[in-house]
Amino acid sequence: MRFATLRSAVAVTCRQLGNKRYFSRRVSRRRNDDEDDFEEREPRKLSAFNLYMQKMLPVMKQQHPELNHKEVFKMCAQSWKTARENPKNTRTPR
Repeated sequence: MRFATLRSAVAVTCRQLGNKRYFSRRVSRRRNDDEDDFEEREPRKLSAFNLYMQKMLPVMKQQHPELNHKEVFKMCAQSWKTARENPKNTRTPR
C-alpha cells in the first residue's frame, strides 16, 4: 500500500472518530481502570545533560552576546564533554 493511500485511510478513520488532528501526538496521560477520566502523569526527570544545558546556556549567551543560539548551543555541547556534571567524566583518583 502506498503512503498516500495509507495516510488518506488514516485521515478518514480519524475524521470518522471525530478527531480534529489526523495524526495526533502521544498523550501523556493514563486511563484509570475504575473511572472514565484521565490521570496526569508526573513529568520525567531531566537528564544530567538537560540540567547542564539549562544552567549553561544563559551563562554562555551572556558571555557571547554576538553569537546566535545555534552557535552557543554547540559551544555548550562541546563543554559538556569535559564537564564535571557529565556522568561519563567521573574518574576515581589514583
